[in-house]
Amino acid sequence: MVSQIRRGGIKLFYQTSGQTLVLRHAKNSSTSWMYKTKVVIPKIDKDKYIPTQRRDTVNVRVDVCYIDTGRENHNAKGKTAIILHDIPGSHKDLFELITQLAKNGVRVIVPNFPELGFSEVEVPVEKKYGGRRWSILKPVRLFAAYLHWMTGSPHMWQVLRKQTDYVHSTKERANFLLAFLDTIGVRNPDVVVAHGLNAYPALMIGAHVSWDIFRTIVLVTPTPHKPCKAFRPYFFTCLLADYWQFNYLNRPFVLLALRWLGRRIGQSHLPVAHIAASAMAMREPGEQGAHGTFYDVKTDGIIVKEKKIPLTYIMSENDKLIEANLSMEFAKILGVTEEQFDKYKGGVIQKKATSQWEDYYTKGVSIDDGTHFVQGKYTELVANEILDVLKHMYNVQSTYYLPVQKRKKIQLFE
Repeated sequence: MVSQIRRGGIKLFYQTSGQTLVLRHAKNSSTSWMYKTKVVIPKIDKDKYIPTQRRDTVNVRVDVCYIDTGRENHNAKGKTAIILHDIPGSHKDLFELITQLAKNGVRVIVPNFPELGFSEVEVPVEKKYGGRRWSILKPVRLFAAYLHWMTGSPHMWQVLRKQTDYVHSTKERANFLLAFLDTIGVRNPDVVVAHGLNAYPALMIGAHVSWDIFRTIVLVTPTPHKPCKAFRPYFFTCLLADYWQFNYLNRPFVLLALRWLGRRIGQSHLPVAHIAASAMAMREPGEQGAHGTFYDVKTDGIIVKEKKIPLTYIMSENDKLIEANLSMEFAKILGVTEEQFDKYKGGVIQKKATSQWEDYYTKGVSIDDGTHFVQGKYTELVANEILDVLKHMYNVQSTYYLPVQKRKKIQLFE
């Protein structure tokens, strides 16, 4: 049975089915067993080709499909975890971890990011069809729609409309996450677990939001502060993203290149549009016009370290997408030294950390054969680390913690 409520003028659709049923059906292609809500976020990124000018601010409307294991039966005294999937990716990549945490009494919320995992970006009504409905009949647009379908995008009809302004930047994803949490009424999750590329918006929020929205952070095989081997040569990744985003007729020419990129990052089974999203997420609009500039996650990582936000860093030594030395270097930036890492081999601990956390909780976990999707191969190990950090988080206090009554309304990034 589907029920409907209103929160702040926004319709929230949710299933009145039990937690087990939601988990059982979350992995198939149907969205009927996932909660759905509409989220509106402002789009204020600079124009790609004219970086000195700003685009007009518009509202980006997203139909969000998300998993919530405690939507109806949540215990107010229980813990809440927000898990962010990688890009490309969806809630399906986290199914085993969701189940394991839910069994331990944790309320798990997993939003599918825009244009991924059934979360679609709506084109504003005033922009549909470029203002002229008859324009959809133009042969060029119809041909482009056919090519759009051939390349595997699930949103074929969007090509008949004016293009959306959403380009998967770090700031956009951070704004989406803040707006999503505000919409569903979850203001202060106990832990955010971020996988891969979505470590960036988690760290951006942790660094720049002035009150304690994330009480602790767990990073699972996060994309490091430098372009990793999955996206090198970096200029080529930026070029693919530009061609995919701004000219539909170019898509057949980048199709093979994106398929190659998909195989390289181990996601060849996904639609090409999802693979293109990862390329766009790696490319940030910069001063060189169409060329990208890597998001400065290093600076945000240093701020997170200075704020003493409890953090756990989980890496895999045989990750085909990220070099182990880059992962270790990134961990040090975040305040997790090599001496604080537990070393695992075949899922069995071989060497415990020789240095423990002092004034705030930091820990590293290195697995020799975890692959990039370590949460799927060693689900129980990753879940135990998350549960462990939840136990410690109330014993330490971040330097920027504020009481609930003193917190301000969520402000999105400009």
